This record gives sequence, C-alpha cells and structure tokens, in this order.
Amino acid sequence: MRSDRRIRQEVSRITYHVSRNALYGLLITVYGLLLLFTTSSTAAQTQSPSYWQYRAAGRLQHILTADLNGDTFDEFVAVDENGKVDIIDANGVLQNSYVAAAPITAIQTVDTDDLRQSPQEIVLGLPNRIVLLTAGGSELWQTSLTALATPPGLLASSGQEAEAEWQAQYPAIPTAIERFDWDSDGRSEILVLLDTGQLQLLDGNGQLIWRFVRGSNPAITLQPFMSVADFNQDGQAEIALGYFKPSLRFSQLLLIDSNGRLIWEQEQPISGRLTALTAVNLVGQNYIAVGNNLGHLFV
Repeated sequence: MRSDRRIRQEVSRITYHVSRNALYGLLITVYGLLLLFTTSSTAAQTQSPSYWQYRAAGRLQHILTADLNGDTFDEFVAVDENGKVDIIDANGVLQNSYVAAAPITAIQTVDTDDLRQSPQEIVLGLPNRIVLLTAGGSELWQTSLTALATPPGLLASSGQEAEAEWQAQYPAIPTAIERFDWDSDGRSEILVLLDTGQLQLLDGNGQLIWRFVRGSNPAITLQPFMSVADFNQDGQAEIALGYFKPSLRFSQLLLIDSNGRLIWEQEQPISGRLTALTAVNLVGQNYIAVGNNLGHLFV
C-alpha cells in the first residue's frame, strides 16, 4: 500500500511538471503569434496605400505615367490593343476614357500651351493620324500624317479624292513621339518618328513645321529609334536618329538640328541591327549610346 501511494505521488509530481511546462510552452507560442501579428499589422499600416489592381478592357500596349493635372501625384495613361485610353489616378480610380479610331502605336505627354489649366496634354500616334487630348482625356484636335508630300502636279490636276487615294499607298505609322521645344518658348512642339525613319515636327495645333526624310523610303520599314538632348552643347536640343538599313545589313546613326537639318551622318556604320538608342550624360556632356542585336553597346 505504501509503495502504491509513493507511485501515485510520483506520477502526480511528473504530471504536474509536464502540465506546467506545456502551459508555459503554450503561453510562449501564443505570445509569439501575437507579437508577429502585431508587427505585421503595424508594417502593413505604414506601407503606401497605393497598391491596387486595375482591369483594362483588353491587352495593354502602352502605359505612361505623368503628373497630368499638377497635383504632384502621377496619373497613369493605359492604352489597350484596341485603341482605348484610360486615365487612372494614383489610387487606381478611372478618371476618364477615350476611344481612338485605330490601334495606338505611340504615346507621349507634352505641354503645348501654357495658357491651359492642365500642365500637360496627351498626344497619341495612330496610323496616318496624330491626336491631342487634354489631361482629362478630352480631344483637343487631330491631324493627318502623310509619309510623303503630295506632288504639286497631282494637286493641280486632281481633287482631294485622288490625293487621298495616292496617299493611301504610303501609310504613315508613328513609332515614337517626343516633346521638343523648337523655338525655345517653353512650350512643347511634337516630334514624330515614323516607322520609315522619317521625322516630322508639328506645332501645338498640329501644323507641320518641318519634315526630315533623308535615308527614308515610304515603302520600307527601318525600325528606327530617336533620342532628344543637347548633344553639342550649343543650348539647343538636337535629335539623334538611328535605323537599320536592310539592303546593306548595317545600322546608320545621324544627328539632326532643331530645324530638321542634318548635322552629321556617322561615317563608320554600326554592325548588326540597331535595337536601342538613348542619350547618356558623362561628366556634363551628352553622348549617344546605342545597342545592337549582336549584344554590343556603343557610346
């Protein structure tokens, strides 16, 4: 009997210690979970609330960010494959939409008129057309693009219908648009690069200022690139233009002044197909950096 009592006392003692240790372990686990949850909640509260998802009507072709309305926050301009333009605020809320008549091949923001309330406008490049929108997405104007100037003889002998048929043979497809202050008045003109390598500069009302056609053929796509910067440090912006020449199987680089005149054409062509072109500032001087399909970078 005494032996059985000692056994029961020993079992009770062991059970007590095990239960107490288990309880301590449970309390530590609960405390750790509470601490982790509190830390995660605090971190989540300090993160920016701008994480959101927006569902467009179709596959997106272009996304542009800019402070369109001057509120110090960037808006989003999302363009889908069907030519629908959505203007989305910093919280992911749709502000307005615009539906273009065709797929949009290039997009940029510009400031063409400092008298307007909004600091920037949106310029859209479509086949044979340029459209300018307000920051809110309303159309200001649209104008035709042509790959070639209509021959004077055709203008004199035929009507507008015949001219349109002739122009339809040579589509003008914008591949890039840049803001370009041509007359140094602080307002942007619109520089358009066509897929043929041709450059056109339009004023704030869509009127053609000049056209640069050297090396371009309206029937051949050259996959061109351009970059705007003051490359020769004369206080005026120049245009670096590069494109691939299929017939010769190398790429060409040109520098053009603000009036659409050739400054120089690189004597030594770039091997391979040009795949990228940008301005790079090195020790206060702007240089032209280009890349090709062979994996080479040239400055």
